[in-house]
Amino acid sequence: MDDGPAGAGRGNGRGASGARLRLSTAVARLVDHGDRPTYGRSVILETLAWVALVLIGGVLARIDIREHRLPNRGIALLGAVCLILLGGAALAEHEPARVLRAVACGILLFVVLLVMAVAAPGGLGMGDVKFGLVTGIFLGWLGWTWLWWGTLLAFMLGGAWAMALLAGRRAEPGSRIPFGPFMLAGVLLSAGLSIV
Repeated sequence: MDDGPAGAGRGNGRGASGARLRLSTAVARLVDHGDRPTYGRSVILETLAWVALVLIGGVLARIDIREHRLPNRGIALLGAVCLILLGGAALAEHEPARVLRAVACGILLFVVLLVMAVAAPGGLGMGDVKFGLVTGIFLGWLGWTWLWWGTLLAFMLGGAWAMALLAGRRAEPGSRIPFGPFMLAGVLLSAGLSIV
């Protein structure tokens, strides 16, 4: 008669111990991988990178509008900040391949814009080419597809603005038009569309 209750007691003990073990394991994993929660380190670092793009990129865009140039120091600063923050986010997520893809996209866009600038002097400036390296990194962070969409959006927006200026006789064929703001807009629009 006593075997049943005693056996049940041992089973309950094992069940309680098992539950405690599972709980402690879950806590240990949470501590070890504190970067996994939605608002973990990776999300914070990535958010800071996008904030830097908006702030520093916005300053560069304003300079381009006023002076038709993109300062090397500003581009270098933005590039360094984005690599550090996005690289940290990729490592926090244990996805180093993501930042490698982003860098590859940045280099690819840089080369494409450089070829365009050399092939058609007076169109894209070297500031645009260098800025393309940074914007390409952000687009590559989103994915290969967004590299093409973001670049296409930039050229479409820039082309539409140029046509509007020509139609309003505020510019003449061959007039220099700042392209940096449209490159920035292409990246930000792509980022917004990627989360819709």
